Amino acid sequence: MVSSEEVKNSVFLEEDIKVLDNVVVYAKTVSPYKIVQKAFNNIAKNYIPKPFKMKTFYRHYCKDDSLYGRLIEAAVDVYKPTGYGKPKSSLFVNDAIQLIQSRRSYDKTFIRERHAPISYRFVLGSDLAAYQNRQRNPIPYMLLNGSMKYFRAGMKNYNYELKETTYLDGQEVFVIRFSANPWWNSKNMDLEEIFVKHHGKFFIAANNYAFLKLESHVTVGTKKTTDRIFYKKGKDGYYISNIVHDNLFNIDTDNSEISHKVHIELLVNDIIIGEDPEFKNDPITREILAANVYNTLFWDNYVTLSENPLESQIKKDLEKNQRLEGQFEAKSQADFEMYKDISQDYLSLNEILSDSKNELIYIDFWASWCRPCITEFNKSKKVVEAYANKGVRFIYVSLDDRKEKWSRMKNRFGLAGHEHLRYGGYSSILQDYEIKEIPRYMLIKPDGTVIENAPPPTTAEFSQIIDNELKLIGKANN
Repeated sequence: MVSSEEVKNSVFLEEDIKVLDNVVVYAKTVSPYKIVQKAFNNIAKNYIPKPFKMKTFYRHYCKDDSLYGRLIEAAVDVYKPTGYGKPKSSLFVNDAIQLIQSRRSYDKTFIRERHAPISYRFVLGSDLAAYQNRQRNPIPYMLLNGSMKYFRAGMKNYNYELKETTYLDGQEVFVIRFSANPWWNSKNMDLEEIFVKHHGKFFIAANNYAFLKLESHVTVGTKKTTDRIFYKKGKDGYYISNIVHDNLFNIDTDNSEISHKVHIELLVNDIIIGEDPEFKNDPITREILAANVYNTLFWDNYVTLSENPLESQIKKDLEKNQRLEGQFEAKSQADFEMYKDISQDYLSLNEILSDSKNELIYIDFWASWCRPCITEFNKSKKVVEAYANKGVRFIYVSLDDRKEKWSRMKNRFGLAGHEHLRYGGYSSILQDYEIKEIPRYMLIKPDGTVIENAPPPTTAEFSQIIDNELKLIGKANN
C-alpha cells in the first residue's frame, strides 16, 4: 500500500524514444600520429588541385614595450600554377607573388636597422599544406626558426595526444596536441646554452583528414613565437584563409632591456580559379617596394581595409609626430630616392664581376649594425692592408639603409682607402648570391672562378688560398 505522502514525493517518468543521427565509436587503439600522417598524405586530394590565384591582405606592426613603432600594410596576389598538389619545398618552387600596393609608416623601433622591409614570404611559408621542406635533420631548423614547413620531415620526433573531438565550421574534427621533447642548443651563433621547446594543436577533419586549423608555439630561450593558421573549404577544395604570426623577444640596450613584439596577419580575401599565364612573378625585394609608389586612391577604396580597421592605440602611438597618411607618402618617396642612390652600386658590382679577369677580388658583405662584421674589421686590419699591397682588390658591400651610418662606420675603421658599395638591406642581390647572414665573404679568382663562401681574413685558410692564387698570378705574368 502506498500512502498519499509517498505519491506526493515521487517522480513519474514518461517513456520516450530518441533516435541519434550519428554515433561514432573510436577504438582505443586510434593513433593520433597516424591521423596527422594521413592528413599530410591527403593534401593533394583535399586542397585545390587546379591553378588558382589568391588575393591577400598583409598587415604587420611592431612595438617596443607598450609603444607601437612600425606599421606595414600591403595588397599582394599569389598565383599557384599547379594548385596545391604535393607540398613544395619553398615559395620559390612554382608559386609566384606580385605586390599590388603597399604603405609603410616610419620605423621608430629600436631594431629598425635590422628589420626586413616586409616579411610576406616568411609568413606565407607557414602554410604547411603548401610547403614542406625535406631537411634531413629538421628539428633545429623548425624550432629555431619557428617554421612548420619542416614538420613532416621531423614528425617522429614529436609526441601526439588525441585531446578531443569537437566541431569547427560545422565539421567534426580531431583535436590532436603535439609536443617536441625540450632540448638545449649550445651552438647557435656562439651564444650560451638556450632552452628550446615546441608544442601546439592540429584540428583535422574526421571525414576526410583535411587540416582545418593549426596552433604552434615555439620557445627559444626568452623568445616566443606563436602561429595560428586557418583553412577554408571552397567548391574546388580547401585553401589557406588566414595566418596570424606573433613573435616576442627581448633586446639588450645600453641602459636596459626592451621587449619587442611583432604581429603579422595575412588574410586571403578572394580566390580566382583558373590559369593566368600573364601573371608576372616579382619577389618583394627592396627594389620592388621602392618602385611601388603609394596610391591614396587605392587605399581609400580598398574594401578589406574598412572591414579590418586598425586598432586605435596603434594609430595613436604612430601619429604622435605626424599623421599616418603623411608618413606613407614620405616613406614611399624616401624609399624611391634611396633606391636611385644605391642602384648605381648594384650596376657597379655586376660590372666588376663580369670584368674581373686577371684580378684577385675579395668581397666583404657587412653592415654597421652587424657586431661580428665590426669585430672582424678590428682583427683583420693588418692582414687586409698587407694583401692589398700585394695586389688583392678588397671591396666592401654594405647592407646599410642609412647612408650617414655607413659613411661614419667605414671611416671609423679605416676602410676609406678601399672600394665601397652600398645596397641597403634586403636588396635583390641577397637572393642573387643567396646571402642569408653576414658577415659573408666571396673570392673571385683571376680565371673568373667564384668561391661564394670564402673564409674570413683572419683565418689561416684565407692566407693559404690568397698566397696560392698570388703565386699562380706571378707565374702567369712571368
